[in-house]
Amino acid sequence: MEYYDPTQEKINVTLRDLPRERLYTRLAALTITQEDLSASQQKVLTLYKKSSPRSNQTVAGMQNLGDVTAPVGDILLWRNMTNEAINTGNTFQGYINTTYTLKSIWTDNVIVAKMIIQQNGKTLLEKDNQSQTGTIELGGLFFTGDTQQSYDFITIDQNNNITKETVTLSIETPDIEVMDVKKS
Repeated sequence: MEYYDPTQEKINVTLRDLPRERLYTRLAALTITQEDLSASQQKVLTLYKKSSPRSNQTVAGMQNLGDVTAPVGDILLWRNMTNEAINTGNTFQGYINTTYTLKSIWTDNVIVAKMIIQQNGKTLLEKDNQSQTGTIELGGLFFTGDTQQSYDFITIDQNNNITKETVTLSIETPDIEVMDVKKS
């Protein structure tokens, strides 16, 4: 208890940072009494004395975190041929005849429970997870012509906080210019 007002009839206590386990409370009624204090102490102190037996089996229950924060993450475009990340974000530029993978890495303050990738409302991938971080990948993206594709990356934590990121992948034909032709 950080502070109490001795002029009030009741003491209010707020518990913080409780462990995530089953806890039992011990409750007892208190009354204000001054009879055990000297005359000088009665002027500056207030004595609270237990006036009932303790309750030893009151279950405080599982301590759930007040989780209102949705998972956060990064989505990156991975070029498979060179085994490197091209860019991170929500809008990507790629070229035809190249194989790509869209990778997403998610973090939550409690647990990333589920990750989903959808296109036009259709679920392409779904992955269950039970840790603070999770990864889901959409691989084998290969295009032979110019196109623009959108994918929804949806992540749900254990308290049903949802994050939805829409990713746009634009595929183009690269501009090639011949600078010099030599005959041999």
